[in-house]
Order: sequence, then C-alpha cells, then structure tokens
Amino acid sequence: MFDTPVNTFEDETELAEALANYVVTCYKEAIETRGRFAIALTGGSALSMLTRMITKEPFLSYIDWSKWFLFVVDDRCIHLESPCSNYH
Repeated sequence: MFDTPVNTFEDETELAEALANYVVTCYKEAIETRGRFAIALTGGSALSMLTRMITKEPFLSYIDWSKWFLFVVDDRCIHLESPCSNYH
C-alpha cells in the first residue's frame, strides 16, 4: 500500500491557503534548482481556489510570473467542442 498522508481541512479557505503554500514552495524549489517552474493544472474549483490565493499578497509580490510555465489540462476524456471542456 501507499504511505501517502491525507490532509483534511476545516473549510475551503484553509484548503486554499494550504494549496497556495504548497505550490509556492514547489515554485521556490524549482526556481532554485532549474530557474523555471512548470505546473499542469486542471480546471475546476481547485484551480479557482489557487488563483484566488496566489494573485493576492503575500504571494503576488513573491512570484516572478515570467518563470512560470503553465499547462492547462483536462483530466476528463471529452471532445474539445464540448461545453464541459476546459479548452474554452
């Protein structure tokens, strides 16, 4: 079996803060190691929570957006023309 910890949060705000802190920690490590940060994100509520947090202080002034390589992915198998597609 996997020995992966499971995190639980009291509410969406606590989850959003934890997610933003985790992504910014990964960003910092990637910049120090490779000089760039690549991340693939699906659409939906997690992406909305993350962007709401990292586009405000204290994260906003910490992030050099020119070092980001953002890939938007869809974890569902649907046609690009579908109204449910994240492609739009």
